[in-house]
Amino acid sequence: MYLRGSEWNDIYRNDFLGNEVNAKEEGVGVNMFDSRGVGNYWDDYDGGDADGDGIGDTPYEIPGDGDSKDAYPVMHPFRVPERPSHRRDLWVTLAIGGGIGMGVVIIAAMVYRHKKKQDQDDSEWTPQPFRV
Repeated sequence: MYLRGSEWNDIYRNDFLGNEVNAKEEGVGVNMFDSRGVGNYWDDYDGGDADGDGIGDTPYEIPGDGDSKDAYPVMHPFRVPERPSHRRDLWVTLAIGGGIGMGVVIIAAMVYRHKKKQDQDDSEWTPQPFRV
């Protein structure tokens, strides 16, 4: 993340992974890289965690000419939750019950059609990166 002339940003609960330089500030005022005791995960953080609370014992200094730092760097990356797949479970349940009666078969067909439409819509969904 490169911040140039940008200030008063709250940047926390992010994973900075696989970058040549994770963050850099130039000509900036104040940016906050932590909030309420939680900061960011920095893959190049070399501090320790003596008490095992998952928060680094020393701040992560943001390079550049600003004075910002992450006072609470986390020791492990945050996990992005998986998208739920409850629709597939519903389809399987209704499909198994389809042999019981014609009404259930019709409901299963309607759910399948709805599921197919949603899967087409879901195929276009992609997480968008955060840009500063």
